[in-house]
Amino acid sequence: MRLVGEILNTAEGEMKMEFKHALKKDEKEGKGTMELTIPYGEFGGYFDRAGAIYMKEGEVPGFRKGKAPRPRVIAHYSQDAVRDFALRLLACEAITEALEEESVSASGKVHFAFSPVEKDKPIEVTVSFNLGQPGDEPELPWPQVGDEGLDDEDKPYGPAPDYLRRARK
Repeated sequence: MRLVGEILNTAEGEMKMEFKHALKKDEKEGKGTMELTIPYGEFGGYFDRAGAIYMKEGEVPGFRKGKAPRPRVIAHYSQDAVRDFALRLLACEAITEALEEESVSASGKVHFAFSPVEKDKPIEVTVSFNLGQPGDEPELPWPQVGDEGLDDEDKPYGPAPDYLRRARK
């Protein structure tokens, strides 16, 4: 299983997104919190991108790897799993851009908390992290195809039922 960062290095071009962010730093505690507001319109492109990654990396019975048609891939893994993947991808890229824009370094594991996602309403994400030194690399929870090991508190929809955590047979 390859990390999405490795897959994206081979993907076509970078996607620039529109979003708003507000940073709160607690220098005393060494913690940072960022509120991201991402227009729902950005999500469509990330859902398509997540579907393309699942098509390329996912394995569907009866098809060679990367050769299954998109509807079959999404049906096999579930639309919720692909949506979860797209939201995590969207959030990881947004926080990376926001940290660069603010010239803030994060270290250690980065945690996301998503507000309920509703169609045509902005996606609200609260990101918490430890403040780091310049050059520190944060541990972002980049999604993986068929990922079963994500922490439940990092799931965009709360704890996922077991049937969504693994590919259907």
